[in-house]
Amino acid sequence: MQMPENAPQWLKDATISEDAVFEIRLEFGVQIVEWKSGCWFKGIFNSGYFLGGYFLGGEFRGRQFRGGEFLGGQFLGGQFRGGEFRGGEFRGGYFLGGEFLGGYFLGGEFLGGYFLGGQFRGGEFLGGEFRGGEFRGGEFRGGEFLGGVMGTFCKWYVGMTYEGNIKIGCKTMSEEQWDAWFKGKEEFSTKRGTKEFKRIYASYLSIKAYKKEMDKK
Repeated sequence: MQMPENAPQWLKDATISEDAVFEIRLEFGVQIVEWKSGCWFKGIFNSGYFLGGYFLGGEFRGRQFRGGEFLGGQFLGGQFRGGEFRGGEFRGGYFLGGEFLGGYFLGGEFLGGYFLGGQFRGGEFLGGEFRGGEFRGGEFRGGEFLGGVMGTFCKWYVGMTYEGNIKIGCKTMSEEQWDAWFKGKEEFSTKRGTKEFKRIYASYLSIKAYKKEMDKK
């Protein structure tokens, strides 16, 4: 398809396949691109609807990904409403529908659809179904965990310092001090009795076991 003269500059600057099919129209006075088929190789998809075809590289910044396959590049903003996410990085925006089959979910909100493969490393899982892949970081706040691998995690980083103390978030104490604190009633920013507090305590027990093993001579 020949590039029309009225195409927005971001589309003119992109690298696309010769057989790409798209339509340019005005929506409330704003120039919108409807991408229907073909390959997007490089550039910034800045404002429009991706309805079909293959997104292989570059940046997706808006508005909606509704169909086709996301195979590479970065999803930085907008809504993922349909199609398949098979590779690349999801760094911002909203995943509302479709299938996440591969790649890395590093930021944004997962609100609906199916997580079937890849790694969830950051952001918030708020709805939908987690059926496969690895949950390595971020916050699991809603939805259903039906398959895959979920490691220990909580809202704070939990680790061991060089001196042998244990750090949870911004608080650092000895193992004995933490044991006494968890048995007490004092609260920091997370209320006791909540699921998130339970995750923090479980993560603490995990690092205690790790520390015990590493301290053996």
